[in-house]
Amino acid sequence: MQQSLLVPAKKHFKNVTLKKVFTEGAMRKLNAGKHVLLPCGQSIHVESRRTFHPSAETGVVLAMYVDEKDLSRVDECTDAKALVVVPWVPTELEAWVNQWSPIEVDPSQLKQGKS
Repeated sequence: MQQSLLVPAKKHFKNVTLKKVFTEGAMRKLNAGKHVLLPCGQSIHVESRRTFHPSAETGVVLAMYVDEKDLSRVDECTDAKALVVVPWVPTELEAWVNQWSPIEVDPSQLKQGKS
């Protein structure tokens, strides 16, 4: 099962915060549309709003800096095991948050590491 990283546009992917999470080599692979193996043994790849298919078999969807329109497509992904949303501007997603009442994670509780 693959994990998906959803970003608004692939051309902006190399500029996102994930440079702090992935190694330079992993970032190059993700930018090239390849899968990267995570320490947990699962793989992840990058999708944009244009390439994301809700019907694809998906494990976890990590949606970074997306808007409500993008999230409505993710909502159609009935097979996803989990959805992690990292907003650019949290107030832009208020309607989605009110609809789904997601669990908010305190960033200080997360472990740091690189894949």
